[in-house]
Amino acid sequence: MRFAFALAIVFEALLAACSGGSGSPPLPNAGAPASAGSQPAIGSATFAIVVPAASTMERVRPNYVSPNTQSLSITLTQANGVAVTSPTPEVVALTPGSPNCSTAASGGTTCSVTSTYPTGSDVWKLALYASTDGTGTPLSINTVAATVKTGSNTVDLTMNPVVASLAFSPAYASCAYGASCTNAVVLDALDASGATIIGPGSYVNSSQSAVTISISPAPSGLTLENSSGGSAVTTGSAPGQLTLADIAYNGSAGSSGGTLTVNASDTNGNSATWTLSLSATAGSSPSPTASPTSGATYYPPDPPSAIRSTYGRIGLAEIFDYFPSTGTQMSSSQISADANNYDAVWASFDPQPWRSSNPSALVSRYYIIEEDNELISGHDLQWWQENHPDWILYACSSNGTPTHDYAYTPGDGFPDVPLDMHNPAVVQYQVQSLISYAQANDYNALALDEVIFEDVMKGGNPELGQTENTSEYGCGIWNDDGTFTTVYTGPTDPTWTADVLNWVSTAKQAAESAGLAVIVNHPVGSVGNSNEQSLLSSVDAEVDEDGFSDYGNYIDSSTFFKSTWSWMEWIQSQGKAFIDIDRYTLNGETSPTTDQIEYSIGTYLMANEGNADLFADANNGKGYGYGAENYYPEYATQLGDPCGAMYEDSTDPQIYYRRFASGMVVVNASDSASGSATLPSDHTYTDIGGRSVTDPLTVSPSDAWVMTTTGNGCT
Repeated sequence: MRFAFALAIVFEALLAACSGGSGSPPLPNAGAPASAGSQPAIGSATFAIVVPAASTMERVRPNYVSPNTQSLSITLTQANGVAVTSPTPEVVALTPGSPNCSTAASGGTTCSVTSTYPTGSDVWKLALYASTDGTGTPLSINTVAATVKTGSNTVDLTMNPVVASLAFSPAYASCAYGASCTNAVVLDALDASGATIIGPGSYVNSSQSAVTISISPAPSGLTLENSSGGSAVTTGSAPGQLTLADIAYNGSAGSSGGTLTVNASDTNGNSATWTLSLSATAGSSPSPTASPTSGATYYPPDPPSAIRSTYGRIGLAEIFDYFPSTGTQMSSSQISADANNYDAVWASFDPQPWRSSNPSALVSRYYIIEEDNELISGHDLQWWQENHPDWILYACSSNGTPTHDYAYTPGDGFPDVPLDMHNPAVVQYQVQSLISYAQANDYNALALDEVIFEDVMKGGNPELGQTENTSEYGCGIWNDDGTFTTVYTGPTDPTWTADVLNWVSTAKQAAESAGLAVIVNHPVGSVGNSNEQSLLSSVDAEVDEDGFSDYGNYIDSSTFFKSTWSWMEWIQSQGKAFIDIDRYTLNGETSPTTDQIEYSIGTYLMANEGNADLFADANNGKGYGYGAENYYPEYATQLGDPCGAMYEDSTDPQIYYRRFASGMVVVNASDSASGSATLPSDHTYTDIGGRSVTDPLTVSPSDAWVMTTTGNGCT
C-alpha cells in the first residue's frame, strides 16, 4: 500500500480577551505567573483534519493523509515564550464514530479539534497515531510554533513521517545469467501501520531526530537508475529524494543459478535487501547443486515446508471436499481413489479417507476466525443470546452508529454467530474448541479463513435471518445494561489487524503443541510489512485466493504478475508452503478452458521452488467449483527440475521465461498486448495444450506456454 503523508492542518485561533471562566479547560502551567490580579488571555484553536477513505484494493494508490490515522495528540510545550512544565498531551480520536468527526462527501472523515491556549508565542508538539488513544509509535510528528494574536490565526502544518521500516518493492527479480535486463523497483519507507510514506515532510524517528535513508553501492554488474535511465539518487532524508526506479543487470557479473543483492539502510537501524536471481540460459552451465529428485545438477529448492516437496513436479491442493453453499461434495470413495494426487486439502469435511489414503497430506478443518462454528460447538444463535450475549459482534453504520444487525462475513454460507475476537476469552474458547475437534476427527491441520488486515465484515447477517447491509461493518458489542462498546472504529482500525495477528498467534501456539499445522487464507501483501512478517511467523502455509488469474481479471498487467510472483517466492523462501488458487469466473464458466489451465500451470511453475501447490477452477455451482474434484490431465506434465529462476525477455519486459530439465515455460504478463518470445534454437518444444510452437513464438495477452522437450532442457 502506498499512502501520502502530507497532512495539511489548518489551525484557526478564535481569540477572546477573557480569563477562562466556567467550562473552559485549565491553562497549562507555563512556569511564570501573570501580573498581580490578572489572568493570561486565552483563545480557542480549531484543528481541521481530513482523513480520506481507505481503498478497498491494496494496489491502488490513494492520496493525502493515510487512512490508518486514528488519533491526534496535541501537546503545548511553550506558552507565550515560556516553557510549559509537565506538559500534558490532549489526545483526540479521529474516527467516523468520534463526536468531533463526520463522514465527508468523498467518503473520508472530517474532524475538528478545538483547544484553548494562551496568546503570545506558543509552541505545540503534534503527532498522529494508528491507535485511537494516541499510543504506539506515531505515524507522523512535528513541532509547530505560532504567534497568537487577537483575531483569526492560520498555521499551515506539514507533518514529518516517522520511518518504521524499509522495503524494496518488489523485493525479488530474476534475469537470465549472461543476458542484460532491467527490473523496475523502488525503495519504500513504511510507517508503523505498514503504509508506504510519500508526500512532503522530512523523515524522522519517534523522537523527531532526522532519519537519512541510503542505498548501498550496487555490486559489479548492476546499475541503479532513475526513471529516465540516468544514475539514481541513493541518499535521501525526505520522500521523493530517492529516485531509484530501475536496477539494470549488464549480464557480465554473478554466476548461473546465483544471486546478486542490493542493500538499503537508514540511520534509525532499519534495513532492506533486493535480490536478483540469475537463471541458466542456453549455452550456460546450470548451478552446481544436486537436485533432490533427479540427482542432476540443477537449481536448488527452498527449505522444506509442511507439504511434501513439489520440486520438479506440479503440486496440487484440493479446496473444500464439501461446499455448503452449493451442496457440491466429493464422495468418500472418490477421495480414497484420488487422495495421492494432492499434497494438501483446504477445508475438508471428510478427513478420514484423505488421511488413510495419503497420510503425508495436510488435511485441514475449516474455521472463520471472526465467528463461532456451530458444526463444531453445537451452539446456535439462541444459545449465544442466552449464555454469552456480550460475546456477539454487531455492526455499525458507516459513521460508527451502533445497530442491532449481526456482523456478517460475506459469502459465508454458514449460520454461525459472529464473535468479538478482541475479547481474550472469546479467542481462547474458539481455539480450544477448534483444536479439540480437529484432534478428535483425525485432522492434522487447521484452515483459518478471513485472515485479512481489514474489517471486511458487513451488517445484517442473512444466515441469521436478517437483510444484508453492505454499508455497515463489524463494530462492537451490546452490554447487559443496554450500552454499546465500540471495538472497531472503522474497516481500517489497526485494532482489527492486531486482533487478527493475536488470534493466529494464539492458534499457532496451541496447534503446535497438538501436532497440527496452521494454514491461513490471506491476500498478497508487502514483504517489508512488519504485520506480514509477524503473520508468516505464526503459520505453516498461506493460501492466495486471487492467485495469478485474479478471478479471470488478469489485472494490472505485469505489476500484478510480478507482485504475486514475489510474494510466492518470499513465502517459500521462509520454509512455508504456498497454495496458489486460480479461478476463472467472469463468463459463468463451469470449468476452466485448456488455455486457462495452461496459464495457471505456467504462472505457478514460474514461482514453484518446492513448497507450492496449485488449484484451478471456475465458478461455484452444483457439481463444480469448490467442493468438486478439479483435476485436469495437464497436471500430469513432467518438466523436471528448474534450471534456474524466472527471467525477463531482453527486449520485451512483459515476456518471462523459465527453463526446466525437460521443458520450458513462457508467460506474457500483459493483459492487453501480444508479445514475441525467442526460444533456444537447439531444442524442439511441444506445447501441452496442443498448439503449434514457432520460433519466435507469439504469446497472446495473459497467456502461458508450457512446453516439453527431449534431452537436457538446461543446456
